Amino acid sequence: MKIGITAEIFPPAWEGGRSLRIYETAKAMASFGHEVHVYCHKFKKAPTYEVMEGVNVHRIGLNVPSITSYYRRMVSSFLFLQLLFKEKHDVLNTNTLFPPLSTSFVSKCKHNPIVFTTDGLLLPRLKKLSLTEKSWLTREFTIRLEKFISKIDYDAIIAVSNYVKQEMMDLGVSEDKLHVVYSGVDLAKYDAVKEPEKEDESIVYIGNLLPHKGVSDLIYALKSIKQDFPNALLNIIGSGPMMKTLKMQTNELGLEDNVVFHGRVPDLTKMKLLKASRCLVLPSIMESFGLVILEAMACAKPVIAYDIPAARETISDGCNGFLVPQKDVNCLSKKISEILSNKSKTKKMGRNGRNLVEEEFTWKKTAEKTLAVYKKALN
Repeated sequence: MKIGITAEIFPPAWEGGRSLRIYETAKAMASFGHEVHVYCHKFKKAPTYEVMEGVNVHRIGLNVPSITSYYRRMVSSFLFLQLLFKEKHDVLNTNTLFPPLSTSFVSKCKHNPIVFTTDGLLLPRLKKLSLTEKSWLTREFTIRLEKFISKIDYDAIIAVSNYVKQEMMDLGVSEDKLHVVYSGVDLAKYDAVKEPEKEDESIVYIGNLLPHKGVSDLIYALKSIKQDFPNALLNIIGSGPMMKTLKMQTNELGLEDNVVFHGRVPDLTKMKLLKASRCLVLPSIMESFGLVILEAMACAKPVIAYDIPAARETISDGCNGFLVPQKDVNCLSKKISEILSNKSKTKKMGRNGRNLVEEEFTWKKTAEKTLAVYKKALN
C-alpha cells in the first residue's frame, strides 16, 4: 500500500505527542513493507527530502520555527498540493491543523480515500477552562478551523482516545466513521536503558509548561511533601511560556534545592530520569490521551494524575497509579507521599502498569490498527 501522510511537524521538529505518534506509526507501517510518504513543513536545516527508517519525508514550503507562525503554517500546508497531485497514493492520512484543507481537496479531485487522525478540539477546551492565552482573533479563528476540519467528509476518522471520539460525536460526526486507535511506546528503547542501582526520592513531570498542565499545583504540593521528605526532588522536563513563572514560584516557596528545571532533553536523559524516580505526576486538567503516562509505565513507574477522562483510559486507581480530584493539591501531595513512603507498593503498581503497556500499547499495535482503518476506508 502506498500511504501519504500530511502533517505540520515531523522529526527533527517535535511538538508534543502528536509528532511522536506520526513518526512512530509511519516507521512501523514502513517496517511492514508499505511505502510511506510524509509531507510536512520545512524545519531549520533539515533536508527537503530524506528517507528516515524507511519513511520518505518531504519537507515543503516555508520554514516554520514555531506553532505560533500561523501564516507560515497555512501557506506551507497549501504548498503540499503540488506533490500530493503528482504522487499516486492508495490512501491519504491527514493531521491537525492546516493540512486537512489541502489534503481533502486533493482527495476530492483524485478520488483518494482520506483518513483524518485527530487528538480533539484543543482550543474549544481551553476556552471553556478560560486558559487560552491567544489573542481573541487567533483564538476564535482556531476554534472555528478546528471544528471545520473535524466535519470534513472523510472516509474514516481515527481518534486517539475514547474521550476524543466522544468529542467528535458531540460535534455531530457519525460514530460509524470513528475509530479509536491508541498511541504506543517502543518498549525495546526503554529496556535498553540500564536500571539505576538505587532510586532516589524523586518524582518527574514531563510535558509542556502551559497553564492547563497544572505544574504550579505540583510545586505547591511539593512544599507540603518536603515536611516529611526533606530530600524529595521534582524533576520538571519540558519547556513553555510558564517556565519563568514556575521558577519564581519555586523560589518564593523556598524549593530551589528540591526542583530542577531541565527544559527539553534527549530521550535517553528522559528515560534515565524516569527510571531513577518513584513515579510520574501529571496534574493536567486537559489531555487528549497523555502519551507520557505510557512512557512512565514502560519504565514500570506508577502514575499520579488528575482525574480527567483521558487519564481514566490508562490509569486504574490504586492499581497502576492514582487518580486525584482535579485541583485538589492536598490530595495530590498525600498520594505522592504515599508513593515515596511505600517502596513495595510502588514496585507492584509499576509492574501492573508495565504489564498493561506490553499487552495493549505498543507502536506495532498502533500501526496494525491504523492499517485496518485504511483498509476500511479503501473498501
